[in-house]
Amino acid sequence: MIHHTQLLQQLIADGRIKLQGGGAFKGKKITYHDSCYLGRINGVYEAPREVLKALDADLVEMKRCKTNGLCCGAGGAQMWKEDEPGKQRINIERAEEALSTGAAVVASNCPFCLTMVQDGIKAKEKQDEVMAFDLAELVLTHLEKSNA
Repeated sequence: MIHHTQLLQQLIADGRIKLQGGGAFKGKKITYHDSCYLGRINGVYEAPREVLKALDADLVEMKRCKTNGLCCGAGGAQMWKEDEPGKQRINIERAEEALSTGAAVVASNCPFCLTMVQDGIKAKEKQDEVMAFDLAELVLTHLEKSNA
């Protein structure tokens, strides 16, 4: 079994998915949130980044990324329970790190992470300036018409 970001990376590398050059994200800063399960637990860091490079975007890393990545706050069903004591919610802290990169887009690979990052961006009132997407959504917007 492989993750969808690994499949997308393989399909792009094999030429089975062709992306339009100069799409909506060309030259825009995109930051990538490493999900706990794909990243730290399964050690997959490069496949999602290779997909982002294929989009012709400017990948900017967050302060905590790859093996040092920060959880979005949803792991282990945490998003459905009361907050534990602390100075702020983890998703807010993660959204602050993403926003500090100056990226226009925050990419993720997990539906829980995506929700938590979107909520964090909204809490910081930046939802009109910064969008969060799953990698598959970004690829879909860049497919050449012959793939569709």
